[in-house]
Amino acid sequence: MINIGICDDDKRCRDILKQQIINTINEKEICFTEFSNADSMIKRKDDLDVVFLDMELPDMDGETAARQVEKEKVVIVSGYPEVFYENWEEYASAYLEKPVNPRELKKITDRAAILKESKKMAIDKVKEYLKKYNMDDKVMEFDVSSATVSLAAEALHCEPGRIAKTMSFILKDGCIVVVTAGDAKIDNKKFKTVFSQKAKMVPAEDVEALTGHPVGGVCPFALKEGVKVYLDESLKRFETVYPACGSPNSAIELTIDELTEISGAENFVDVCKL
Repeated sequence: MINIGICDDDKRCRDILKQQIINTINEKEICFTEFSNADSMIKRKDDLDVVFLDMELPDMDGETAARQVEKEKVVIVSGYPEVFYENWEEYASAYLEKPVNPRELKKITDRAAILKESKKMAIDKVKEYLKKYNMDDKVMEFDVSSATVSLAAEALHCEPGRIAKTMSFILKDGCIVVVTAGDAKIDNKKFKTVFSQKAKMVPAEDVEALTGHPVGGVCPFALKEGVKVYLDESLKRFETVYPACGSPNSAIELTIDELTEISGAENFVDVCKL
């Protein structure tokens, strides 16, 4: 099932695009959510696999809205062929003009399906990894997104601090991930003291390629070879914490000792502030 968002303040335009998509792929394989403004779409962005975004919206312009959503999910739809948005590639994966070309539409929906499948493969890979520790049956999958700390805390009905947030960074000798408490923030001075360089996060578009997991599902398990794991001291305040399991709607509850063992962490570091 592909979750498709259509964000356009003109209902007629939404209806036309929706019908075009239905004509392109099997209706049983898609779920639509319609938005008449950018703010409501942004609040649901983590639930969507792709969003068709009009550039002229009542509450903000399309570019501003697009930059608050994962680039790979955004498809710009413009009804003004005489206006070309030259920098659209900075914040969107595709650009369509109304009326939409069916062939281009098919390419986009096919790509969304492939990306969704890759996310499913990521969680399957983590489950397989966890089998070695007899923990695969503890993986929880939600009907709602858990891609951010606040969404995960809401899905799990726990305080945000207990969400084990996994962040990826680029060091001189490769990619690392640092797992922190959900309410902790990276302290640049501490980070530089520990790793001898400034904190440089992996760009969103490179996260999956470098870690093996999609944005929102990055976790310290089944990472790409060579990616080192570090746990931050902020986690030690809690008896158990909830890291993701490779997808933006999954988690597992682990004690700190279990997390240390299963993640194969190098060691604990102090790189955060509360």
